[in-house]
Amino acid sequence: KNGTIDVTSENDSQDHISLKDSKQPRKKRGRYRQYDHDILEEAITMVMSGKMSVSKAQGIYGVPHSTLEYKVKERSGTLKTPPKKKLRLTDTGLFSMTNSGTN
Repeated sequence: KNGTIDVTSENDSQDHISLKDSKQPRKKRGRYRQYDHDILEEAITMVMSGKMSVSKAQGIYGVPHSTLEYKVKERSGTLKTPPKKKLRLTDTGLFSMTNSGTN
């Protein structure tokens, strides 16, 4: 008809399978690796003192690069988003208010 091509077909509804149906579920993350506290401390100290690079300390002490880098930045105060401190009930003043009004 008038030189136009009809591009619709009966299979269109089957061809458009949603992406969420074809995605694989994300694997659950494992537990955090546990490091010997003294080894981790020594690795951090060596990097912070400038005696060793993060990459070299990673190979020698067996602590992942990202972990060492995070710990060093955390201690030197150069983290972009510092970890949030957990508030205890007594710190917020809410603890003393829990029984108010029941005298």
